[in-house]
Amino acid sequence: MSKKLSCLIFLSISPREKVAKVEYELLRINNIKIIYEVLGWYDLCLEVEADCDEELGSIIHHISQIEGVRSISTFVISKKITGFNSKVEF
Repeated sequence: MSKKLSCLIFLSISPREKVAKVEYELLRINNIKIIYEVLGWYDLCLEVEADCDEELGSIIHHISQIEGVRSISTFVISKKITGFNSKVEF
């Protein structure tokens, strides 16, 4: 059994008034684990898990068909680094 793909997908929504409707549609996609509203170039960030490249492609295609989604940027997570604590100094 292969490891699941973990991804961050950033979405730009236009017009901005459609964000709530897009969020509602995204809640129907089981592979989306968390939806974040973000500030900056993008409007939403999604945490997504997929079993394979083909499933990820299908999820991205589904998202691209939602009215108001203007652009999509996908980042496959290659390594998760944990163990941070509040005592780390830079």
